[in-house]
Amino acid sequence: MNILKRLKFKQKLYLSFGILVLFTLLISVVTYTSVGQINNNYQDLTDKELIKLDLANEIKYLDSELTSSLKEFLFNPVEEVNLKYLDYATELDNALLNAKGNSSSQVELDIFQGIDDVNVILIEQETFMMEKSIENQAEIFDLLDTNYSFYKQVYLSNLNLFFNYAQTEYDNALSSNDTALLANLSSLLQVANDIKYYDTILTLNLYKILFQPTKTNVYEPIYLNAADNLTIALNAAINATSNNATIQSWFDNVNEANNILIEQETFMITESQVNSVEIFLIFDGVYAGNKSIYASYLNQYFSFSQSRLLTLEHNIQNLVTSTTVIILVLGVMALLLGSFLSIVLVRSVIKPLHNVVNVSKKIADGDLTVELKNESKANDELGELSQSFSNMLNYLKPTVSTISSIALQLSSNSQEMASSAEEVNATSEEISSITQQISKGTQDQTNQVRESVKKANDLKTTFDEKIKGIKVASELIEVITSQVNMLALNASIEAARAGEYGRGFAVVAENIRSLAVETKNSVDEVNSYVKDLQDSLGLSITSINESIEQIALVSEETASGAEEASAATEEQAATMEQISASAQELAELSLELERLLKQFKI
Repeated sequence: MNILKRLKFKQKLYLSFGILVLFTLLISVVTYTSVGQINNNYQDLTDKELIKLDLANEIKYLDSELTSSLKEFLFNPVEEVNLKYLDYATELDNALLNAKGNSSSQVELDIFQGIDDVNVILIEQETFMMEKSIENQAEIFDLLDTNYSFYKQVYLSNLNLFFNYAQTEYDNALSSNDTALLANLSSLLQVANDIKYYDTILTLNLYKILFQPTKTNVYEPIYLNAADNLTIALNAAINATSNNATIQSWFDNVNEANNILIEQETFMITESQVNSVEIFLIFDGVYAGNKSIYASYLNQYFSFSQSRLLTLEHNIQNLVTSTTVIILVLGVMALLLGSFLSIVLVRSVIKPLHNVVNVSKKIADGDLTVELKNESKANDELGELSQSFSNMLNYLKPTVSTISSIALQLSSNSQEMASSAEEVNATSEEISSITQQISKGTQDQTNQVRESVKKANDLKTTFDEKIKGIKVASELIEVITSQVNMLALNASIEAARAGEYGRGFAVVAENIRSLAVETKNSVDEVNSYVKDLQDSLGLSITSINESIEQIALVSEETASGAEEASAATEEQAATMEQISASAQELAELSLELERLLKQFKI
């Protein structure tokens, strides 16, 4: 606090601003560092853990597609499916290599070691099943392409003979207008079409059963239904053409070929089921077990990557929380420090200003007994203002006291001047009486010459002394008014230094200075009147003496001299009245000055 008192107000503001800027920079550095750490962790998360998680999801997807393509190939071992399987296998191997290359922990390496071990077994089992599927398909195709194909051709060729016969007979009947024949042939043609239709359905579902053995339960009922309907249609055709030996020979060939085809179809279906069971025993048994182990390793890798991701997210969240707490703490500290500095600065400004305002109000009310205490002893602008205001107040107190004393003395001298003027006036009246007495009787003048000369001389001496007293009083008043004027000028200067708070006293000082100037002007007038009076009285006394001295020689001139003396005394009386009026005005001015000064408490 002592250091703050020695600083200027501008320096205090700069110091407060510097401290707040320092705290702001500290908060910015902490925030930048924390954000940098969060960004680094997030970058690490993006570069490593998210990549691992993406690879884990990719491996799962590729393994699922590989298994689907394998299963599809086992039921339909064609080149297109095989190529699709090989593409997924290559992509899966590459994904596993990338995931293994991005692994750094021993846990991840152990997982991939287990995946590699199981993968070798799975590849061997997949290769065996695919080869077995190809062999089964080749075996079935061999059956279809040899005896079955031959008897199927015999079967279809004889049926085609019947189809052509039925169509030809029906076409011929259309032009004969034989309704009964046309109806019989229409029925026969319908039977022929039914045979063709049911044979197509039977053949189609046979192929589905052979090459999709897992869906035998779907296609076999359709196949058996088509076989039954085909048998019914064949029997109907045989019965309808029983009187035609040629057609009957066709159906004999059809029945013979059909019996052989049924035997071969039954064998092929049985062989297909046996082969598919053999394959799917491996697929759903040992292969499925190894695949489950393989999937468990993949799940472990996925769970481990996800756990690492959650751990990093948790660490980032903790870092964000701790950073937030630090920033909040620093923010609260900056707020508290700013509040403290604001309170200190406000108190250092408001309290001195409050003191100056209170003191200036009391001074404006005329109370000069107050004291301005600079309790803070600050060295700033407010301290200098308080000290200057205190110095002005200390200067005004003796100044006003001196002016008050001078005003009292001025009032006393003014009264003395008025009294002297009255005495001079009385003397002038006495001189006028003497001159009148002289003019009334010249007889007594001679006897009273010496006495009159003596009285005139005494009166002149008394008048000179009174005039001298008036001059002394006038000079003293002039000195006093000069001092009052000087003090009022100094008081105005001090009030101007105090600024807004000294304006009230400046008005009072200006009034005092104006009164001093008016007093000086009145004194100058009095001095002028006194000088004129002294000159006139001196001439009158001289004239009286000369008249008295000439009374004895020139009695005729006595009356004329008396008249001149009487005129002179009247003029002197008028002058003394003016002096008395000026003295009275000076007394009133001094009373007004005294009244103004009484407003101040010293």
